Amino acid sequence: MQLCAVLTRDELAHVIEEIAPLDVELSRRPRRILSLTRPELVELVEGSGLRVRGSARLTWDVAGVSVPVTIRACQVLLAPAVEIRDGAYVLAFEPRIEHLDITNVPGFVEEAVTGALEGTLAAKRDKLTWPFGRHLALRRMLPERISPATRFDLVPAGGEVVVGAAELRLTIDLEAHVRRGAIGIGDTRRSA
Repeated sequence: MQLCAVLTRDELAHVIEEIAPLDVELSRRPRRILSLTRPELVELVEGSGLRVRGSARLTWDVAGVSVPVTIRACQVLLAPAVEIRDGAYVLAFEPRIEHLDITNVPGFVEEAVTGALEGTLAAKRDKLTWPFGRHLALRRMLPERISPATRFDLVPAGGEVVVGAAELRLTIDLEAHVRRGAIGIGDTRRSA
């Protein structure tokens, strides 16, 4: 059996616009903070992912001196995929910087900023996931009146994500099983 969720471009844009503006701490020592504005563009790129473009300011401490950096345009593509992580299915969004326009800084600073942003995105990669394999798994003991002890399991068994021009469609494969007899410790809860 399958469960399908459809997110439109407008729904995704609304969620992203609600979380912005926001500050992201890239590092504490040296102190580096990225301040993102509301996005100028949120669009679905068919077959690729969700593209977000906006501007930002970066406070970049270099040798104890705070250097403000203006990012006129930062464009990121969030490419979705269904993966297995820690033994469970997740919907993961892989962030990729497509374009970065930094003004009034020397080339070596621009390279350092770009490297720091890419490193931060890579480090936060696990945060951009929804572990639907854990959240949607259902395991319930049937009433005590049923003998032998029986448990009903409904668990995710895979999935697919498709990005169209107007919507992102997540289809989750589910498997149902009935377990009879010796049920493991921790599985002894009974429902009424």
